Amino acid sequence: MKTLDFILNLKHWQVFLILIICGFLKVFEWGGNQLLSAIFSSVGIAAYPAWTILAGHGLYRYYPDMKRMNYKVFSICSILWIVTLMVSQFISVLFDLNFMEILTIPGLLLVFLAGIFCMVFTSVMIESVDSGKEVTFLESYGVFMLLLFMPIGIWFLQPMLNKATQGKLNEPSIQ
Repeated sequence: MKTLDFILNLKHWQVFLILIICGFLKVFEWGGNQLLSAIFSSVGIAAYPAWTILAGHGLYRYYPDMKRMNYKVFSICSILWIVTLMVSQFISVLFDLNFMEILTIPGLLLVFLAGIFCMVFTSVMIESVDSGKEVTFLESYGVFMLLLFMPIGIWFLQPMLNKATQGKLNEPSIQ
């Protein structure tokens, strides 16, 4: 659980820099070495989903009795989302294929729905821990939109996570 505490306790500017640097890893050519480019590209495309998933898993410890959100489905969707994105990106860079050719329509739909479920779970967890009570998706819609518009949303979400991990619940998170 140390890794999850580390992710939850980072400052917003640190997470922003990590996401931006990983975004550049995704498009940078590594001296014509396709294997190295494929590895770094896979890491770059997985940075945003990894932060979302790690935040959801880490916050589940603070509010484990949620009746509306299914943690097992979240775990399966998070593995599906990350692994499919990383493998598809690795194959597309290594063999010069289009990302859409690899996943096709059913695969894209599955990854899209898994990603949406992970973002919904994480947004509900952030809002639940922030408010100190169980909330619905409609009450956490603002947090969901911040997750959707990353990395800009990180400037507002990470202080909420820092406050939640320090036990300062029910205080305003945006000064």
